Amino acid sequence: MFKLIASSASQEKYMFLSTIKEIIVNKPECLKSYITTLMDLYYNQSNNDDEPIRNIVAESIGKLFVTHPAEI
Repeated sequence: MFKLIASSASQEKYMFLSTIKEIIVNKPECLKSYITTLMDLYYNQSNNDDEPIRNIVAESIGKLFVTHPAEI
């Protein structure tokens, strides 16, 4: 999924990022081994021209911080 986000168009990218956000909200423990990869992805997307993508990245990082503060 991480590779798909990097290579997709903005609309698809937003959908993929929304899916990851839903995982963070509903079952964050399953992402523990992917935190480093996920944060790299979020860092790269934080400079995206689309404001909705930047917003979902910020929301996701905030939610991850609540569940995985040591890793963030």
